[in-house]
Amino acid sequence: MKRKILCVLILLLCSVCIYSQQLQVSPTPSDKTNDWLRVRSETGDVSIEIPAKYSYFYDKDGITFSQNRNTHWLKEMQVINAYYENTLVSVESFGTGNEALKDLVQLESFFPKELVVSDFKRNKIEIHQIVSETSDYYCIRQYFSSKNRIYVLTAASRNGKTEIINKFLESLVLTSKEEEIKDEKSVLISNLKPTPINLITKKRKKDAKNDTNKTNANKDETDDKISRVIIVKKPRPSYTDAARMKGVQGNIQLRLKFDENGYIPEIEIVKDLPEGLMRQAIFAAVRMKFLPEIENGIPRAITKTVEFSFTIY
Repeated sequence: MKRKILCVLILLLCSVCIYSQQLQVSPTPSDKTNDWLRVRSETGDVSIEIPAKYSYFYDKDGITFSQNRNTHWLKEMQVINAYYENTLVSVESFGTGNEALKDLVQLESFFPKELVVSDFKRNKIEIHQIVSETSDYYCIRQYFSSKNRIYVLTAASRNGKTEIINKFLESLVLTSKEEEIKDEKSVLISNLKPTPINLITKKRKKDAKNDTNKTNANKDETDDKISRVIIVKKPRPSYTDAARMKGVQGNIQLRLKFDENGYIPEIEIVKDLPEGLMRQAIFAAVRMKFLPEIENGIPRAITKTVEFSFTIY
């Protein structure tokens, strides 16, 4: 009898110990691995992690750009944008020769003035890096080529170099070898689901100048709870050969929707130009990088007019 009582007491004591240990266990932090997705190039020589909530744009024909009297064709255009934890990350890929890389870096590094340009190598592949830091934002862009494509990585935030920027850039895997990167869990960029863009070609009856002034007036309003949209990179569209031969000059105005995910899902043509310049401007708009407007800590979509100028010097 005493032995049975002793056994029961021992079991009770063990139960109490186990329960107390369970109460003392610290809660584990939430695993955010599922919030990210690894994607890889078709040729298998480049892979990188992106937020699982992304926007993806693809166009087979792409656009052309001119620099140093050279004209390059950025075909098979791929653009991935995502806004995650107050940080914008983007991957751009173009099917073109390696000789286009240097000209593209020169074309896109003319603005703004606050630039730190550096070159370094990663697995024997040279990377051109441009850092822009102002009182409003921090932006880092990396350009490199691999096999028959060139790539542009962009990361930006209002709060300096964030952990998300580090995670994004450090996740880049490159190989200069012939074999492909073997990663069964990664997804081909070409297999991503494209995000549609609504293109409105009907001209607005409202005068574009008044529309722009209204946008600026709203921007001047002071509200501590609102952080206005910040355009950290506005690509400069190049002339087409047809437009240059015919001497076409002027401005193109597009009414753009800057959504909460760092993507432009709607483009309305306000003022256009002929000879292929409209296509150049639209694709420049698609490639724009921005930090979305934030109200009370929550990103929100807004619409504003953006102008692209074409001048023959």
